[in-house]
Amino acid sequence: MSEISRPPANGSSHHSELAARKTPNETAVYHREGPLPAPHELAGYQQILPDAPERILKMAEDEQRFRHQLEISIAQADIQHRQDLTRLSNDEAAREHRSEMLGQGLGFFIALLCILAAAYGLYAGRGWEVIVPFLGLPIASIIQAIRSSRKAAQPPPSSPEK
Repeated sequence: MSEISRPPANGSSHHSELAARKTPNETAVYHREGPLPAPHELAGYQQILPDAPERILKMAEDEQRFRHQLEISIAQADIQHRQDLTRLSNDEAAREHRSEMLGQGLGFFIALLCILAAAYGLYAGRGWEVIVPFLGLPIASIIQAIRSSRKAAQPPPSSPEK
C-alpha cells in the first residue's frame, strides 16, 4: 500500500507527490490543489506544445480575473439591493406619516366644525336636540383616540408556557 505525502505546512507548494520509494506493486498518486499543474507537468506540456505553459498561466489568470469581477458584481448588486430596500422603507414611512398627519388635520377640522355648529345652535336658540349631536361627535372622537393610544401602549398578552 502506498502513502501520500502531505503538502508542506508553510504553504510553499500546492502540490504533493508520492514518496520516492516504490515497489513493483505500488502506483504513484499525485494530488494537486489549485488551478496550475506542477512544474514538472508544465515541462511535459511544453515538450508537446511549446507555448502550453503560457497558455495555461493565461487561462488561470483569466479565470481569477473573472472570479474577482463576478465577486465585485455580486457585492455591488447586494449594496444596490440594500439601498433600494432602505429607500423603499423610508418612502413608505414618509407616506404613512403624511397619511397620519392628514387624518389628524381632517379630524381636527371636523371637530372644530362640529363645535362651531353647536355654538351657533346655542347662539341661535336651538334646542339640545341640535346641540348635543354636534358636541357628541368630537367628544366620541376624543374618547376613541384616548382608548386607541392606551391599547397601542400596552404590550400584547403573553401566552402561558407549557
